[in-house]
Amino acid sequence: MAVGYAPGAIVEHSVWGRGKVLENRAALVVVYFPSLGTTEAGPRRKVQSSASQLTLAEVQEAPDLEKIRVGPPTTRTGKPATPRPKKAVGTLEDAIAGFRKAYGGLLADPVLLKDELAPKRAGHAKFAELFGEGRGRTLLESGDLEAVSKGLHDIYHATTIPSQFEMMAVTEGLKDPAAAGRLLEATLNFIDAPSAELFQKLVDAVVSLPAPAKGSRVLTWPNVTLLPFLAAPDRFMVLKPENSRLMAARMGFDLFYTPSPSWQCYEALQRMGAALLKELAPLGAKNYFDVQAFMWVTRELA
Repeated sequence: MAVGYAPGAIVEHSVWGRGKVLENRAALVVVYFPSLGTTEAGPRRKVQSSASQLTLAEVQEAPDLEKIRVGPPTTRTGKPATPRPKKAVGTLEDAIAGFRKAYGGLLADPVLLKDELAPKRAGHAKFAELFGEGRGRTLLESGDLEAVSKGLHDIYHATTIPSQFEMMAVTEGLKDPAAAGRLLEATLNFIDAPSAELFQKLVDAVVSLPAPAKGSRVLTWPNVTLLPFLAAPDRFMVLKPENSRLMAARMGFDLFYTPSPSWQCYEALQRMGAALLKELAPLGAKNYFDVQAFMWVTRELA
């Protein structure tokens, strides 16, 4: 048994935040993460005991987790719960058929435009207005980091792509003008010449945002990939972990997924997005805003 990872121990995950160990299965631990409560897969996650992202929390008191019972899931009678069969993910063709049925206007459907595409387009317009055509670099060179901080705050809040917990963390971090400046510079550099090295610098810039003392971590896939996506939707995808992994399964595509942002996974996402954009062209897809909207609204359709 991993030292310190006994059932009931409070742990910290570098992406998912604080959790409570429910079971220890030799090389694996099952942990309850409150930050994942609203995700499709739920708050109970299996994690390698040796994973570098997992550490024992310095403070073992967690009042909000006291009522979370350790051990395997049980029914109301106290008997071990029978695992539910996993829902079939379907194929891309199934997702397209479901989309056609749900949205008569396809990617020009008024409901889709209002609920999904309008916020993304507003975020793109805001990025172009504040930082496009050299304006971002001019702000950095002039040292007007307060304007950078406010601008990035507004752009992150333009869409609902980051979760509530992710948004709380990045909002707190952007209050530091110097950190906001580092993030904008890393974003502009990556947009100009995307590479493994500059992607890592973008990740490092997100890491440098001062995170809240408690609560969700700022380093998440949406927080890293949102700005390039909004800046240049004809070139960059955004990665929502559950949704992206679902589409990869439907397409039979190896996403090389890792919980922490990595270039190998992001480069694979870009290739998957390009292939999906071609498949969705008959539906009216023109850029990755359309691709991401399709991925999101079809997550329950197939």
